[in-house]
Amino acid sequence: QMWALGQLNCRYSGQVIDDSVQTLTFTDCGLSHSATYKAMVYIEDGNGNGDGILAAPVDVDVPGSSVFGMQPQIFGTPSTNAVAFYFQASHPGTGLVWAVVGTPSAIAALDAVSIKIGTGTICGINGEAIGSSQEQKSIGACALQRGEEYHLLVYIESQGLPGTLSTPVTVLVPTSNSFVEDPITVSADQGGAELTFVATNAGNAWGVIVAEGDEGLVTVGTVKSALGAIGGNCYIAAQSISGATAQTMNIM
Repeated sequence: QMWALGQLNCRYSGQVIDDSVQTLTFTDCGLSHSATYKAMVYIEDGNGNGDGILAAPVDVDVPGSSVFGMQPQIFGTPSTNAVAFYFQASHPGTGLVWAVVGTPSAIAALDAVSIKIGTGTICGINGEAIGSSQEQKSIGACALQRGEEYHLLVYIESQGLPGTLSTPVTVLVPTSNSFVEDPITVSADQGGAELTFVATNAGNAWGVIVAEGDEGLVTVGTVKSALGAIGGNCYIAAQSISGATAQTMNIM
């Protein structure tokens, strides 16, 4: 029993059992919040010959000092500057919340310590007080890019004891325009191609024809600069378009 935790109530020695469902209750163990331990149980018959069986370890997951009654969810539509979210925590007294927004890879690298520092993140809130009812929080000064995927991560704790990390929540700032119908080729010859598409809103459109093997190199920036255009001039720049109606683009 030299590895057993806590006081005498946190272990059993020679407990009499029968062939019905048995319940073992461990108390006074001194376990830490947000930690995982292993419960080990050994049984044998009543002859005391040490010829019984040791069960596989059983996980004992101790909850944090504050736990989520409802995981964080995005409130409204994220903007390039701000992300609002809501959640519900459960804890004694007053709790604290930390929340950050970052790239999926940066968020995946965080733990309960580094989230407080905001390592590799874009924006966040630090140690704001929360109760045990539903809370709504907003993170500002984010400088997010439209159409790029980000993740939100939230950490809650109470009484200065280890708390709970949320599951990551996807944050996506909508693009300023989108396709109702994706571009299709109507006709093509050696001079170029005619495309049609339908956009959600009025605005401007850019188009470029590149070599088949180069499509993986294309970005918004290269389309707008016509980088890689066949012949250097097979592109359309800032064509005015209407929303919700079919548009024609002739790239020659």
